Amino acid sequence: MSNASIAYSNFVDLAATTLTANAALTSAPVSNLTSPHVGKKWRDNATSTFVQAAFNASKSVDTFMLAGVSGNPDSFRVRGSSGSPDQLGDVFDSGLITGLPYFDSNYGLFVYTLSAPVTVARVRIDIAQAGVSYIEAGRFFAGARTTFTTNSITWSRRVVRSSVDVFGVGGQTFVDLRQGHVVVAAAFNFLTEAERIGFIDAISSVIRNTGHQDLLWLRDTASADLSSDSVWGYIEGDLLVTQSLLGVSPALYSVDLNIRQRL
Repeated sequence: MSNASIAYSNFVDLAATTLTANAALTSAPVSNLTSPHVGKKWRDNATSTFVQAAFNASKSVDTFMLAGVSGNPDSFRVRGSSGSPDQLGDVFDSGLITGLPYFDSNYGLFVYTLSAPVTVARVRIDIAQAGVSYIEAGRFFAGARTTFTTNSITWSRRVVRSSVDVFGVGGQTFVDLRQGHVVVAAAFNFLTEAERIGFIDAISSVIRNTGHQDLLWLRDTASADLSSDSVWGYIEGDLLVTQSLLGVSPALYSVDLNIRQRL
């Protein structure tokens, strides 16, 4: 088991990043992969396809995600390149990977991680599934994750039922079916000073200054099911940081994170 991680700086979303795909419907362009709404998808009417993000400058990355992936793909392949398309995969190449731990069709979330950051100019993810009329996805992430130094946490994973019940005059229940979502609540009890003024303050600053920050929560990068143990979402409510014993050295803090899944 590895310590929990958060990846919050998405290089795919940068204005200078160029997104391309094997093909796309006019009504479902590849630019939809930067939409905050996972349900607003890119689609290619094919059995094999790819999406690619070319950055304006080399970036340090170790974490990759596609949310809202359709069906149950036969294989994925993730490649990082240092320059032109002719150098495809010269930095790293996952090879063909399939199923667990990277993808679980119950969650539609593909997550691939490297053990250490690498420097790339572009990232490409290939997807293939035989016998389907299309392949689609709703969100693309490529960036570097930050791992908590101490994994002393209390956490819970809540599946929220969003359906609305309406009661008839005879007492019958009529259910307006709506897709549910996941909320992860994690309380870290031993946050260091460096973590507080580092990535926690970076996330806090974005929320404070722009009002919102989407991020990827990874409970365990060594998980046997990364789809289940990861959530693409945002911090719901307040981001609470507490220092219980002021003046004690080294300073230790706690932080409460409530991460609601993006749909």
